[in-house]
Amino acid sequence: MAKNVLSCRIGSYGQFAMHAYEHLAEIGVHHIETGLPQGAEAIALLKDILGEFGIQVASFQVGFDPLGKDFQKQIDEAIAACEAFGTRVIFTSIKGEKGGAKKNGKLFAQLRALGDQVKAKGIKVCLETHPELVLNGKVGKETMEAIDHEAIRVNFDTANMYYYNKGIDSSVELDHVIGYVGAVHLKETDGKFHSWCFPALGDERGVVKFPVIVKKLNDAGFFGPWTMEIEGVKGEEQTLELAKKHVADSVAYMRKIGDF
Repeated sequence: MAKNVLSCRIGSYGQFAMHAYEHLAEIGVHHIETGLPQGAEAIALLKDILGEFGIQVASFQVGFDPLGKDFQKQIDEAIAACEAFGTRVIFTSIKGEKGGAKKNGKLFAQLRALGDQVKAKGIKVCLETHPELVLNGKVGKETMEAIDHEAIRVNFDTANMYYYNKGIDSSVELDHVIGYVGAVHLKETDGKFHSWCFPALGDERGVVKFPVIVKKLNDAGFFGPWTMEIEGVKGEEQTLELAKKHVADSVAYMRKIGDF
């Protein structure tokens, strides 16, 4: 069995997401990241689909609003879904403000409260590599130190570092947050600022140093989930055949460079 847990965001198939489960099973990928099923019927349906194809939910994407009135309800629903599927990772994007703890005191307190509740269930919440809280490695480290909760981690996106920053190397940015990484989005990029170029992993246009990143995280004791996120390239056609090819090519590349 592979040491690393390789997963795939259902969104990598774009409008053809309904075909993802069968295709992933065919190419030997048995974990996914998907949105939170809403209600008992949706949970039952997803369980049936996953059972048919032998797939597990490695991580759920949840749209938390820590400063909103429905935050506790969102927490309860997320924990219930995780328990229903045996999922231990929640992926979320929290905007926040520039200025660290001084500007985000209440937000960070709410995230610590979230951390307390998920930790009690053996779950961790991973913050996406987005402005402002995890703009890059240095800022992400500052955010983690300010929140200071072992159940609140970073989702390290290998391409977003380039999309939101100029003149950086995501394999170097990783060094700042390596002790805080709870999940990874494997995403390729041409490395240009605000360039919507996210092709298959290992594509010739790509600049991400995946072998370096995998080795650093494995050496640090991280083995997944490693979630492939293939968002495509602006202007390029998307068909079912191409979606399958991009995912399959990405899986082949990851298995070439590591134990996936």
